[in-house]
Amino acid sequence: EYDNVMNSQREVIYELRNAALKTTNVRDRLFEMVDTVLESMIPEYTDQSGKPIDWDMEGLLVKYTSIFFSRFTLTDDQELTLTQEGLFNHLAESVKKSYLQKAALIDPESLAWNERIILLTSIDNLWREHLYEMDQLKEGIGLRGYGQRDPLIEYKREGYLVFDATLNTISSTTLKTLFGAISKVQFEHEERMAQSRIAAMSPISVITARHDSAASYGAQTVESGPGGQSAVKQKTVRNTVPKVGRNDPCPCGSGRKYKVCCGK
Repeated sequence: EYDNVMNSQREVIYELRNAALKTTNVRDRLFEMVDTVLESMIPEYTDQSGKPIDWDMEGLLVKYTSIFFSRFTLTDDQELTLTQEGLFNHLAESVKKSYLQKAALIDPESLAWNERIILLTSIDNLWREHLYEMDQLKEGIGLRGYGQRDPLIEYKREGYLVFDATLNTISSTTLKTLFGAISKVQFEHEERMAQSRIAAMSPISVITARHDSAASYGAQTVESGPGGQSAVKQKTVRNTVPKVGRNDPCPCGSGRKYKVCCGK
């Protein structure tokens, strides 16, 4: 009976794993995981009777961003009228649209290969952890009999909860890894585009730019020197005061000759 519980769980896991191994396209399976994650996420921050304006939308946005590496927005009308189901549809559409936009920057064959590898890696790692948890549960479940509870029923009930949590973790881990990878590709693409725009805006001639800047201030002119190097030519300073002879009267009005007064 205990083995039957594990066998039923193993069938689900290996069906998921074999599907990834036997096909070159797991995109549909990944989008099913998006729906699963959102169905689990939304009730944590919302309730059926309220509206988005009353819900913990900030908490939902933080959780959403941590997995899908993007943000969502609601219009004023949506904040007043959107239901839980409407919010689910809106977020599911936003996630899948964002994924397709980022995926368009990657070679399709390379992306399909990485989708499969990420999915299989998440399944294998988390299934091993799940087996360990189920072994721990089985070792201690016999003690439930002291509390007048059937250990087998308790094992089935708690085993189901543990397995359901494992499936959700497989989905969220797969999506977080995948969306993180393609978001990095998008960031690097946008960075290269930005650098290209900056390079296109660079001045053609540094000498011309320096000449225009200097000429605008009227303090100096930039000319081409030997070897094409720029040289700075200073303005000539002229003295406009009349020249005074050494034996002439001093301009200060002392009555003495300039050579024995201010001209010393």
